[in-house]
Amino acid sequence: MVASGGSCKAGKQSISPHFARYLTQCSGWPMVSVIETRENKSELAERLAAWCVIEADGQRFTLRFPDTRRLPTIFSVLTHEQKGQMAGPAKRWSFVGRDGTWQQPPVVSAVCAVVDKPALDEWQFAKLVGDSESDEMLTMVVDRGYDIVRDPRVDTAQF
Repeated sequence: MVASGGSCKAGKQSISPHFARYLTQCSGWPMVSVIETRENKSELAERLAAWCVIEADGQRFTLRFPDTRRLPTIFSVLTHEQKGQMAGPAKRWSFVGRDGTWQQPPVVSAVCAVVDKPALDEWQFAKLVGDSESDEMLTMVVDRGYDIVRDPRVDTAQF
C-alpha cells in the first residue's frame, strides 16, 4: 500500500490506529493512493520512480501521479502496455477523487520489467497539460493574494 510518498504493509485486517491517523492528516489533500500489489516496497518504489519524470516530444516532464487529481487523465491517456508498465502486477489502484469518494480506475495487472525511460506521444502530453490548466490557474489566483474560498472579489474578478 502506498500513500503518496509513504508506504506501509497492510493485510486484510482492519486499518491500524497509526494508519488511520495518517489518513486523517491527509484529509482534504489530493494525495492518497492505495495500490494493492504483490511487489515489495522497494520493487514498487523502483517501478513508480521510473514514471516520476517522463519524456514527451523530446522534453522531460514531471508526471504528477501522486497528485490524485491527475490520475483519472493519466489512466485514460496511457496505452494498455503503458498501464501495465506503470502498475506492474498491481491488482488494484484506488485513490480519493475530487469528489471525496474512492475511485478505482481499471489497471492492467502485468508482469512487466520496470521501464527505463517512459515516453508519451504528443496527444498524451497535450491531454495531461490540458487536465492541469484549471488547477494551475487557481494556484496563480491564490498566489496573487485572493482567498478563493472567502474573498468576495473572486466572484467578479476577471482573469
